[in-house]
Amino acid sequence: MGKTRFGLALSNRLPVINPKIDMKQSLLELGVNAERSGVFDSLWVGDNILTKPRADPISILSGLAALTSKVKLGVACMATLGLRNPIFLAQQWATLDRLSNGRTIMVACMGGSDGQISGSQEFKTFGHKLNERVAMMIEGIEVLRKLSSEQEVSYSGRFHVLDKVTVEPKPVQQPLPIWIAGYPQDPEIEERALRRIARLADGWLVNVISPEKLSSLWKKIQSYSTEYGRTMRDNMLFYHICIDEDQERAEKELSAYGSAYYSPAFIDKMKKNESLDLWASYGRADDCIKGIEKFVNAGANSILVRFATLEKTQRQMEIFVKDVAPSFL
Repeated sequence: MGKTRFGLALSNRLPVINPKIDMKQSLLELGVNAERSGVFDSLWVGDNILTKPRADPISILSGLAALTSKVKLGVACMATLGLRNPIFLAQQWATLDRLSNGRTIMVACMGGSDGQISGSQEFKTFGHKLNERVAMMIEGIEVLRKLSSEQEVSYSGRFHVLDKVTVEPKPVQQPLPIWIAGYPQDPEIEERALRRIARLADGWLVNVISPEKLSSLWKKIQSYSTEYGRTMRDNMLFYHICIDEDQERAEKELSAYGSAYYSPAFIDKMKKNESLDLWASYGRADDCIKGIEKFVNAGANSILVRFATLEKTQRQMEIFVKDVAPSFL
């Protein structure tokens, strides 16, 4: 088996779920330990403001930029991209890219998933409709790319109009890496969604997908990107891990984590439609190796690991580094 790249998803929602959690320890120190392990080549945080509240991703990544030197730093995914003012975001992200000496990856997604409030209510709060989210994401990507690389940007879109706007500083990376997260499950929109990824993105992030479907969609994305005169090389599977010698105990911990992080209904739905094993591997180290192996064999060239535990993240990472990762490195 060839070498597989691993990223670590730092759970910046946990400090909201449990306010007693030490944010510096659970996010910054864990990220430093992940880099020192030599297993993870990237660190990631999530993004959401109202539906699934969490600590601000750009602030956390700025701290990690100062404390690390090699790992890539990303948001997986920037669910509020379309809701954010692109001028402010361009300045913030360029500053982060400079602080990290060109180690950032922006992963865009359309947002709008339900949580503590509905996605439609979140968009309404920001003065938009939920059915505008795809168009808002596309404009957000287009404007961010221009402001990050050009002087005196003029842009006339549905949501943004710019007249000779220049944002400084510019990021180290030119062009700025921007990926798109998504899995079009409706056959009627599949080609349109995949072509959007192939046309606009530098990489693809996906989760809760079968190995067979991942392989099929990735081949289509690569084919479409060739049509557009582009080359798509990077994909990443977002995958949850809970390691325990007792599989029943591991499943309980995984379910407790998913219920708190998302909702009890989320976990119930996963179990009813038998998709829990597509979202996570749980049990002994060998069980987790087998779970990851299926996706690597299907064409996933990076695995973004989030440890599905409310209290034992550092210990889970230590076991993963010792007993799981060596099978793929």
